[in-house]
Amino acid sequence: MNTSVESLTHKMQRAAVGKMVDVVLSHADKDRQKTVGQLVDVAKQFYGSSFSAEAYEHARQTLTDPDSKWSKLINCVLDQTDPNVARTMALNLGYEAFFRGTKTIRENRVKYQCNIPWLILFDPTSACNMHCVGCWAGEYGNKNNLSFEDMDKIVTEGKELGVYLYMLTGGEPLVRKADILKLAEKHNDVQFAIYTNSTLIDEPFCEEVQRLGNIAFMLSIEGTPETNDARRGEGHYAAVMHAMDLLKKYGIIFGTSICYTRQNIEAVTNDAFMRLLCEKGAHFGFYFHYMPVGNEAAPELMPTPEQRKYMIDRIRYLRSSACDIPFYPMDFQNDGEFVGGCIAGGRNYFHINSAGDAEPCVFIHYSNANIHDQSILEPDKLDDKTGLNAALNLWPDLSGVVTADADGQHTLRDILRLIEAMREHPNALVLGSREFTGDVPFKSRWGNRITRFVYALASGVHVSDTQTGLRGLPACAIPAMITIDGERYEYEMNVLLKLRDMKLGVFEVPIETIYIDDNSGSHFNPVRDAIRIYAVIFKYLFSSVTSFAVDYLLYWLCLGVFKFAPLISYALARLVSSQVNYHLNKHTVFSGRGGRHSMAKYYALAVVQGLLGAGLVQVLPTVLPISAAVVKIPVDLLLFAISYFIQRDFVFDK
Repeated sequence: MNTSVESLTHKMQRAAVGKMVDVVLSHADKDRQKTVGQLVDVAKQFYGSSFSAEAYEHARQTLTDPDSKWSKLINCVLDQTDPNVARTMALNLGYEAFFRGTKTIRENRVKYQCNIPWLILFDPTSACNMHCVGCWAGEYGNKNNLSFEDMDKIVTEGKELGVYLYMLTGGEPLVRKADILKLAEKHNDVQFAIYTNSTLIDEPFCEEVQRLGNIAFMLSIEGTPETNDARRGEGHYAAVMHAMDLLKKYGIIFGTSICYTRQNIEAVTNDAFMRLLCEKGAHFGFYFHYMPVGNEAAPELMPTPEQRKYMIDRIRYLRSSACDIPFYPMDFQNDGEFVGGCIAGGRNYFHINSAGDAEPCVFIHYSNANIHDQSILEPDKLDDKTGLNAALNLWPDLSGVVTADADGQHTLRDILRLIEAMREHPNALVLGSREFTGDVPFKSRWGNRITRFVYALASGVHVSDTQTGLRGLPACAIPAMITIDGERYEYEMNVLLKLRDMKLGVFEVPIETIYIDDNSGSHFNPVRDAIRIYAVIFKYLFSSVTSFAVDYLLYWLCLGVFKFAPLISYALARLVSSQVNYHLNKHTVFSGRGGRHSMAKYYALAVVQGLLGAGLVQVLPTVLPISAAVVKIPVDLLLFAISYFIQRDFVFDK
């Protein structure tokens, strides 16, 4: 679609949605249940078949029931929120991010063949007016800043990819108050969420935020005055309470950002604390378990396994209809099952720090890309090699790395079994191999069978599951793995094909076969990815066909035009075609493998193969009713096939 036409269509569509939102909100005070029902109708109109009819009906019944927890939560938000803030968020988050943005992101994932995140997290500054113990950003220092132009570039390029939600962290983002307001005004079709310590929120700032309508806040708080100020400093709790009062007064949407530690976990989850948050106007929030990264990292603050289990159960209770507190908590680490696993590395988000470095996650301070000399799209193209580079840089003494798919196909039990196998086989690539029993999607079952056969043909190594993403990579091989070409399945297959070069064996651990929603989240495309992962076979076929064409043309000329004897014709043709075949195989098929003796070994093979072929071409026409020119075709096809295995295992074996 023409860009100008697309832009006009977008403006008209947004205006139409805005009118519908205005109508719905105008009835909010008169008939709240009707208003909520209309919101469901609006959602159904735009999202259509993205959700089932049963899902829409369930949403309608739940949200319009005055006694349901979710109805009470929505009523609290609607009662508290300024009309302009509510309208802007509905447009930016509901229409731009969820509807139009999601559609654009999906299209661009196919177009660019990489992950496109649903949100981008960036740090306007590393400066902060506080010094919280264990701050993950503490090691960045306090002197880095993204210019307004940098932030504008992030949002502008992100919108082109379909990203309409941006979270700001730091440092303390509100150190850059003026630039943030300027950014929010320029990109008023984008929703911004700011993680803040609250101390810089004041009335003039709230007035501007209310006017703009597209900024929400996540306030850092950790329980009681005592548990909060113990980590964040004296007086911080009071500052958060004041900020909440101001945000509620101006009808600005805000939630909480809560770091739970071994010391405060009960204080930040008990009923009294949750009801206090609701009373202050916060009705949603994120929980993060403490990570020993950054400023004065303290491993002793990490929650115990028992506390992690308590948190999982507690969060699910708070979200259930059994709990009457109108608050919706989300757990960044423990809610992975609802988002298909880890969302980092561009899968659904990535982090840009105040120096412009693109990082997979706020808790992984590794980067191989910077927005000052690259576009937003380039950091999104993170792959397995990015993670391996990070592992080597962060933990130079590591013994190995485990990779696992992020779509819920691998259990913790199987991952732990893989780790045990790595300890027993430190110099082997350990694969978690599925048994493909039970209800396995057709493309997965047959895709693996075909790939397994072709891989054995290409490498001479038998592996029962070539597509598994659960792999144990030994430390000795990681530097070599980083140099291997390819992405996704192509890269994973290339690693398997390079086992001989890396002098690695293979050890397989049987694992459970799990497919969620008929493996609908899989990025495996049987046709596209087959072409990629079978490249070595295609290269050999190309080499063989090319050499055969040269050989046969010369043989036909010598035999038919120059009237040479079949044996002489064969020898001359083979002399030329073997040179072509050797160089194609060495540099294209087997990627330069084979030492200084590879040519000698190749010609030893060529001599044996040539004598055998010549003999068969001489003998077969005398016992079969086939001419010498015709019999050469099946003879050479057979010899070329046999030759592949000999070249793979002997001539070009590193």
